[in-house]
Amino acid sequence: MDVSKYLTDNEVIDKTFTLKGFEVHATNKRIFVSSDDGDIVQDYVYEHISSMLFTAKHYHWLIVIGIAIVAASLIFKVISRSPFQVNFDLFWIGIAIGVAIALAGAFLKKEVLRLFVIGVPGPREFQADREDLEALFKTVREEKEANQSPPTVTEE
Repeated sequence: MDVSKYLTDNEVIDKTFTLKGFEVHATNKRIFVSSDDGDIVQDYVYEHISSMLFTAKHYHWLIVIGIAIVAASLIFKVISRSPFQVNFDLFWIGIAIGVAIALAGAFLKKEVLRLFVIGVPGPREFQADREDLEALFKTVREEKEANQSPPTVTEE
């Protein structure tokens, strides 16, 4: 979405991030968050972003289930010494399903960046690839530092 109509004087978009369901535009003064359909547009001044949290959720339980299915298939094959083709087919189907589930567990992960913004209830949550989230994290930190006013010194 084009957020240029929301920019103030001397405000320019430095970077744009395409995340799951949102575009985040980092300007020299704030970030704009717009939904893919353009129905939602929000902005957050860097000074109001109090903290950020990056998390990666892994699905280890899928690996365990996949291994359990493979083990159950092996046990089923050993226990049922039947000469029927059905048992042989069930064995390979179980192995294939177990391996597929274990591989899904090994490769699936949900990576999330949460922005905690003063005055906004709950964190703003973004999902994307790790590289995009890390780049957004770094950009917000750099802009936040650049926009901080220097401490005032008072003489006594």
